[in-house]
Amino acid sequence: MLCYRANVKANQQYSAIHGTESLMPYLVLILLAAILVLARTLAICWACQRSSIALHRGMLDKLIRAPMSFVEQNSAGNARLQHSGLTFATKVTQLFL
Repeated sequence: MLCYRANVKANQQYSAIHGTESLMPYLVLILLAAILVLARTLAICWACQRSSIALHRGMLDKLIRAPMSFVEQNSAGNARLQHSGLTFATKVTQLFL
């Protein structure tokens, strides 16, 4: 118990002399780390958004430019076109207008 009291007294004397100056480098490092984590998170979100937009635009472009023979040869595409009374090109243009 005597050792603990001596330690506390020494810490109080050190704090009274030096104040919180010794904590400043640690505070700066913590703030810098937090800023870097935030910047990394924003960069990843931005990159994922850009790649998602590019991927979906590419898929839509391939779908629109698909030949009619592909739709007519597949049973699902053929059945949908027969029951709708519209052509594939008409359906695609109505979808985006």
